[in-house]
Amino acid sequence: MNKIKTNKTILTHVLMQVLFCVILFAFPLYITTRSGEFDLGHLSIFSIRTGLLILLFYINYFVLIPKFLFNKKLLSFVGLNFVLALCLLFAQNFSIESILVILDHVGPEEGKSKPDPYMRYWGDMLIDLLVIGLSVAVRVTQRWYQDTMNMEKLKAAQFEADLRNLRSQLNPHFLFNTLNNIYALIAIDKDKAQDSVLRLSKLLRYILYENNTPFVPICRDLEFTGDYIDLMKLRVGDQVDLSVSITGSNSKNLIAPLLFMTLIENAFKHGISNDGESFIRINILVENEKGVLCTVENSICNGTNMESKNSGIGLANLERRLELLYPHKHDLHIMKENNCFIVRMRVDF
Repeated sequence: MNKIKTNKTILTHVLMQVLFCVILFAFPLYITTRSGEFDLGHLSIFSIRTGLLILLFYINYFVLIPKFLFNKKLLSFVGLNFVLALCLLFAQNFSIESILVILDHVGPEEGKSKPDPYMRYWGDMLIDLLVIGLSVAVRVTQRWYQDTMNMEKLKAAQFEADLRNLRSQLNPHFLFNTLNNIYALIAIDKDKAQDSVLRLSKLLRYILYENNTPFVPICRDLEFTGDYIDLMKLRVGDQVDLSVSITGSNSKNLIAPLLFMTLIENAFKHGISNDGESFIRINILVENEKGVLCTVENSICNGTNMESKNSGIGLANLERRLELLYPHKHDLHIMKENNCFIVRMRVDF
């Protein structure tokens, strides 16, 4: 498909060039026939001059500019153009004089002075310089456009590669922590452990089928988030003050999947104390068509290092995903206040 598209682009480009040349050569013929006069000499002179200028344009466009100018060989580019322009001027004057002789075309009318040949040469050289400059401008513009398109393709490919890499890190990370929770529950309550396995299978089904798409309805992602919190509750004792508020879960707006899970996972991992009281507060608010605001607060327990290497993996991945999926449309604030770890994430639809 890409090859066919490229061939169509090349064909369109060639046809436009041919059409331009045809119009350029046909224009003086159209003018002379409308005036009722047909001067073969003047038409021949115009065709020779125009043809040589077009030749100068395309020699620069296809050969000199890509081979010398783009390779930063400026002196060679200027020198070759100077020699080329002189050769074309010689060929032009020789061809015109020959045609005038063949057609017995007398130059200027009697009584009129002939133009200074040096002034004519300088005028022709100036036109040659303008044509060379036009060729450089067109070719540089085309290269800039191609480079821009290639850069966009590279960015899109890198974007997809980064997202795939982040997803591959997210799934094992989630599974590793959840299996640890179930393992801990087996020794405490086998019934809760069995219930956890069922919930885990439901969550994994969501991850396998939904996490491969860039965006999902936020109502489905919030349903997953609620199930995940319920799974985490199984390991929470009475000494943990847990409060959860999810508002606007019926919204149909789209959002990247599993954005909330990292924040909630860190809160349960680092905000629970086995020796004393601790708390976790989760607040997710969907603001109609604007976006979603998620605030997660948890206590900092003794011996807990919220900035450890393992805890940083999830937040670093989350921040990278937000940068890729929501450039200039998100906020992520992480702070510590009065022995409390707070993360606020805002995502605009």
